[in-house]
Amino acid sequence: MNIVYRLSRLVFLSACILFADKADLFSQNMSSDQTQSEVRRGVFGNFFDDVSLDIYTGFGNYNGNFSEQGFDLPLPPRGFKFAANFSKSIYSLPEYSLDLRGRWGIEWLNYSSETWNRNRLRGFAQNTRGGFVQANVVNNAIGTSLGLGVNVNLFRSAYIEPSLDFGYYYHNPRTDAFVNDEGELLNRQPGASDRGQSSYNNFRLRQNSGVLAEGETIPAFLPSLNLGFKIGGQIIGYDFFLRYDYHNFLEPWFDGMSDQVGRSGVSNAYSSATFGVSLPLSQRGPRMSREQQIRELATIVQTEEDATEIMNASGGRLLAANARGVRFNELSQRVVFHQVPLDPDSVIVTEMAELPGSNFIIGLSDVDELSIQVAGKKRISINPFKMDRTEVTNLQYRAFLMSMGVDLAAEENITVDRDPLSDEFNIQQKYTWEELLARADLAEFPENYVNPPVLDNVNYLLPDKDSWIRDGMHDIIPYERYFFGTEYLDYPVVGVNWYQAKLFAAWADKRLPTETEWEYAAKSGVSGRVYPWDGHQIQRRDGTYRANYRQSRGVFDLDGFVLMAPVEAFAANDFGLYQMAGNVAEWVLDSYNPSYNVLDSFGSLSFVSPFYVNPRETRKVHRGGSWNSSEFFIGSGVRNFQDKHRASPTVGFRLAQSVEQTIR
Repeated sequence: MNIVYRLSRLVFLSACILFADKADLFSQNMSSDQTQSEVRRGVFGNFFDDVSLDIYTGFGNYNGNFSEQGFDLPLPPRGFKFAANFSKSIYSLPEYSLDLRGRWGIEWLNYSSETWNRNRLRGFAQNTRGGFVQANVVNNAIGTSLGLGVNVNLFRSAYIEPSLDFGYYYHNPRTDAFVNDEGELLNRQPGASDRGQSSYNNFRLRQNSGVLAEGETIPAFLPSLNLGFKIGGQIIGYDFFLRYDYHNFLEPWFDGMSDQVGRSGVSNAYSSATFGVSLPLSQRGPRMSREQQIRELATIVQTEEDATEIMNASGGRLLAANARGVRFNELSQRVVFHQVPLDPDSVIVTEMAELPGSNFIIGLSDVDELSIQVAGKKRISINPFKMDRTEVTNLQYRAFLMSMGVDLAAEENITVDRDPLSDEFNIQQKYTWEELLARADLAEFPENYVNPPVLDNVNYLLPDKDSWIRDGMHDIIPYERYFFGTEYLDYPVVGVNWYQAKLFAAWADKRLPTETEWEYAAKSGVSGRVYPWDGHQIQRRDGTYRANYRQSRGVFDLDGFVLMAPVEAFAANDFGLYQMAGNVAEWVLDSYNPSYNVLDSFGSLSFVSPFYVNPRETRKVHRGGSWNSSEFFIGSGVRNFQDKHRASPTVGFRLAQSVEQTIR
C-alpha cells in the first residue's frame, strides 16, 4: 500500500510539472517557420484558449469493508456525487482525432453503507477496543483532483474521453448506532432503522478511537487514484455527457475491521455514474480527423476528390468550429495590415487588411427552412486581395465630397456644428467630375444597359436625405446631425446608392469587393461558419452582443446602440475586419442572381475573384445585414439586394483592392 501511495504522489507531481510546462509553451507565439505538424500537435497560443468547465452530478456507491456490494458499480445507489472540473487541451493530434486534455476540479462524495446484520456482527465486537462495532457508516468527502484525459472523436459531435486523476479528499465518517458482542444495538438514534436511515449526527468515527479495531486509524485526509470514462456529444447546441468514475482510496480505510467481517480482499473504493454538461470558457471546436473532414466536406461538393483538393489548397482550415475540425485558423496568420492615405495629400488614413487567397465554399451553412435563400453552395477560388478593415465613415465620405467641390454649406443645417475639414485634413481637389466618371467606368453605358443614372454634376454624390426621412429616422436623429455632426465622424455613411459607392471607390483608387470576396472575408476563410465568429450564438456568455442588429420586433438597443454604431464598436473577426455582421449592410460589385451557378469557379486574369455583372439587371447585392436586420439576415452567408439607384439609411459600403500577382 505504501508503494502505491508513493507512486500516486509521483503521478500527481509529474502532472503538475507537465501542466506548467505546457502552459509556458503554449503562451509563446508560433514562429513563421513552424511546420503544419507542429500546429496539429496543439500549439494554440494563449494558455486560456480551449478551456471548458464540466459540471456533473449523479449517484454512487461505496465498495469496501462496510458494503456487501461485491462489484464496482454504483448499484444500488447509496450516495450522491457533485463535481466541477476544468479541462484544457494541452496536446492535440487531429489526424488521429485525439486531444490530450489536462483536468483539475473539485468534488463532493456522499455515501453510506448498508446496516450490517446484527448476527454477523456478534463476536466481532470483542476484537475492538471498546467491545462494539459500528452498525453502519455514512461519509461526506470533499476534495480536489488533478489529471489527464484523452478525448477521442468518434463521429460528428460524439466523443469518448477516458481519464486518470489523482485526488485528495477530506473525510468525515459517522454512524448512528453500534452493535456489541451480544448483537445489541447501542446508542441508537431516534428514527434510525436497520437500513441506516438517520441523521448520523452524534458519532464522528474519527473522534471515537475507542470503537476502532486493533491497529486501525481513520485519517482525516485520504489520497485516491481515480479512473474515469466519459461519453458525450452535442444536443441542441450544447455538449452533454455521461460519466463513470472509480475512486480507489490509497490509504487504509476500516482495514482493521475488514478481516473481522470477512472482506479482507476488498479494496476501499467509490464508484459513481453521473450526467453533466460541458461549458466552453473559451472558443473551441470538437476535433475531426483529416479523413472525417474530407467526408464532411464531400457532402457539400459532391465528391471526395474535390473535397481533398480543397483541403490541400486551404491548408486544412475549411470547417468552422461549429461545423467540426477547426482549432486554429491558419489563414488568419497570413493577414497583413496596411496604412493607406485616403488621398495622397490628406492626413486621413484608412487601414486595409491584405487577405490570402484560398479555395472556399460560398453559401449558407444552416438549413434555410423558409426557402428565403436559394443560391445554394459553390466551391470557388479566391485570389489574394485587400479589404478595408472598417466601413466607410461619415468623415471619409465628407472628405470625398469636399475634394470633388460639393458645396456642403448649402446642404447643411446651420444649427449643427461642422468641423473645418478642409483646413484640418488638407482636403484638395483630386479629380474633375469627368475624370471621376471615367475612372469609375460610368462615363458611357453600353446599349443594353437598363435605366442608366443621370450623372450630370457633383451634387449627385450627396447622400440621399429623403431616404433618411422616408424611413422615419429624422425624428430620432436629424439627418444633418448624423452626417455633419462631429460626434458621428466615425459612424458609417448611409443613404448612398450603389453608383455613389462606386464613384467613391474610384476616387479612393479602390473598388467595391465582389460578393465572393465579401463572404470569404466575413468568414475569415472558414467555410461553414454562420457568422464572422465561431458558433451559432450572437451573445457572449456574459450576455454582451457581438453585433449591432435588431434583437426582436421593435427592440434595437440591447446591443448598446439604437441605430448605427461606430465602425469599430464591436470586436474584429479573425481577419481583423470590423462589423462584418450588422451595423450597416454593404454594397458589393455583383448584380443579383438567385443562384451561384452564374459564377465561374476560378478568379479572372485581372486577379479579381469570381463575380457576376449583368448590364440588364437593375438590382445589386448587399451583404451583412444592418442595425435593422433580424438575427438571420446578419449571417455571413445570407444575401440581400436593392435597386442600385436606391439609397437607404441601412446600407453603406467598404472597399477592396486587387493584389497584383506574378504569373510564372
